[in-house]
Amino acid sequence: MSAVGSLTRRIGLMAIRTQPTANAYRAAVPLAPLRLSSAFSFSAGNPVRFFSGKKTSKRAFDDDSNTQHEEWVKFQQSISVDGFDTGQITSVSSVTKTRGGKLARKKKERELALKQQSTDVADIGGGQYPALRYSEEETQRLLAEAYANLPERAGKRGTRNKRRQRLRWHRVRKIHKKEKKWRIDAHFRKMSERSRNKKAVMEIKATSAGVRKQEREYQETVLKRWGEMFVEDGVVKGAESKQSES
Repeated sequence: MSAVGSLTRRIGLMAIRTQPTANAYRAAVPLAPLRLSSAFSFSAGNPVRFFSGKKTSKRAFDDDSNTQHEEWVKFQQSISVDGFDTGQITSVSSVTKTRGGKLARKKKERELALKQQSTDVADIGGGQYPALRYSEEETQRLLAEAYANLPERAGKRGTRNKRRQRLRWHRVRKIHKKEKKWRIDAHFRKMSERSRNKKAVMEIKATSAGVRKQEREYQETVLKRWGEMFVEDGVVKGAESKQSES
């Protein structure tokens, strides 16, 4: 049974809505499983492809990529120059994936070491590029000539920054001068106060003997008056009455 017939039967079955009719129809007409071919056509002259299950080969993609890489390497080899390492890719590299690891790392290190050991000699030939060697005198002469040919600087010389810096430092020095004067005045004020205190202390020390003498005389006078008030004939007043009461 063709795929078109099977598809037609399934569409007819979906059109039947009642369950008894569907059961009777299913019993009368057994349905074949739907199997769509990968390629079929309604007419032989116009083939049409539906539901292709064939996947694109990864190997074919890799081969195409590798072919492009080989063409690129051939082009790089055609424009390469002997004797100079320009960093061009001149060897075909594999497009397969590698897991890496210790062995792969060691292999790359060995390849790099061998590449560094090899010496590239430029196949140019002799006499084509003579070395330019100059003596010390010739070098000095050429340098002097080069410096002499330098054009002198033309145009106006900028003095705005110099003027600004001159005024700036003038203001700075003026401020420093004022601050210095303030510090000197503060110093003299402090010294004058210190001198005044010292003079007062020295004056007190000079007159302290007379002051002490006056204080001692005053204390003696106070004690004498106290004795006259409370002592009579060598006996304290009020002591006799206390003795008689006892």
